[in-house]
Amino acid sequence: MDPETLIIALRKNAVLVAMHVVLGAIIGIVFGLLTPAQYTSTANANLGVENSEANLPNTFNYLTSIMPTLVEIGTSESTFAEVSKDTGISQDELRKSVSVTSKTGTTLVEIRATSTDPERAHRIAEAELTALDSVARDCPAPGRRGTPPRHSRWSTPPTTPSSPSSLSAVSTALIGTAIGLAAGAVMAILLYFLSQKNPQDKVEDPLLIIGRRRSREDA
Repeated sequence: MDPETLIIALRKNAVLVAMHVVLGAIIGIVFGLLTPAQYTSTANANLGVENSEANLPNTFNYLTSIMPTLVEIGTSESTFAEVSKDTGISQDELRKSVSVTSKTGTTLVEIRATSTDPERAHRIAEAELTALDSVARDCPAPGRRGTPPRHSRWSTPPTTPSSPSSLSAVSTALIGTAIGLAAGAVMAILLYFLSQKNPQDKVEDPLLIIGRRRSREDA
């Protein structure tokens, strides 16, 4: 579609587009006001080795290889049970709140805890990090059962978030406006092409009936 056709389609259906824009903005504002603000506390833990021995081959490669397992354990039932015991928060809420990820090729673990209460998010992240540290210490080295050489140290300790991580009402209003504008433009274009295929404003030329007018002599 060329720009000129697009402009004509939008101009012919400007009221429809404007209605979609207003409706999208209203929905966005209402959604932003009714949705509780979410706060996220983030912490980073770096997996290391205590009293590293010379006969432990490829320490870094080994640590990176167990990172997926450590991340999986971080969101396991046993870990959530320990965090729930420390914080008094239900495991169902912890499952929705906590995420544990690792960056590929590193020994860095990122913990994110989200809640409607910033203090609550901080407590969850702190307890999760403590639980992960305990898990890492309890993991024996390969070939050395009962020896816990690994530990996690805080690269970035969890802090109490001061601003919400969720979208504000202004942001949701802008998103709603953009969606409304896009929807209105699509509707305007569809209506324009439908009107071109089925024009209702064209008046057909009247049929010309050619004949001889009857005169009195013919009567």
